[in-house]
Formats: sequence, C-alpha cells, structure tokens
Amino acid sequence: MLFRNHPLLANQNSRSWPPDWLWCAGFDNTHPRGEVGILKTVFVSSVKPSTSCFLIMDHAGAEYMGELFLGDAAFCSEIYKVLVRHCSKTIQDIGDIDLSDYAVGYSPHPAEQKGVAPPTPSTNAVSRRS
Repeated sequence: MLFRNHPLLANQNSRSWPPDWLWCAGFDNTHPRGEVGILKTVFVSSVKPSTSCFLIMDHAGAEYMGELFLGDAAFCSEIYKVLVRHCSKTIQDIGDIDLSDYAVGYSPHPAEQKGVAPPTPSTNAVSRRS
C-alpha cells in the first residue's frame, strides 16, 4: 500500500496527506499545495498521546511546515521512523513509498488485496463445551 493511500493517514474522516503547508521562513510564500518540495525534517508532537507528526519542507527557497494527522500513537511512531529515513527526498517520493516494505500498521487480509471478501467463520465449527 502506498504511503499516500494508507487509511490511518486521517483525522476525523479527513485525509491528512499531503498536509496543508504553512510558510515559516525564507523567500516569499508561494502557497504550495500538494506533494511539492523536499522533506527537510520531521518531529512527533509532544502532546500525548502523540498522534501527529510535523513535517518541515523546502520549496522555492522557502521553508514550510505541515501537520500529518495519524490514526493512533503506535502508528504515528511507525510513520515517524519511515519519514526520518526519507528526509531529503521529495514529498512526492514519500507519497510513493510502498509501506508493505515496512512493518507499518494496517495490514489488509490477503483476500482483500485481491478484491475478494475475507472468509467468514464456518457454521460447521464445533463448539467447545465447558
């Protein structure tokens, strides 16, 4: 599953990738939108539970910050580790990361990956008596 499509990259049913970019420093604010720029650094929110990461990126001679809202604290920690490994990459390259190469939350049932519904428990299962 690609980074940009991960279901836990959301906050209250709103997608958080790519983040909204807020101008911080440098040349004029170009109001960038989408997967633009180069990831400079990333840090986890200090507010507990930590369910968001802050990304700092360079674009057109200016520095911007975006907040990435994540599904839960454990997932946030995993995504942080992935992002740190990809500092100095383009934001678009980060969106293209195949998270199946990492041990990162949400792993769909193999049948879901093929477009088939996962199996349901058998009605012929023998119940154990106490």
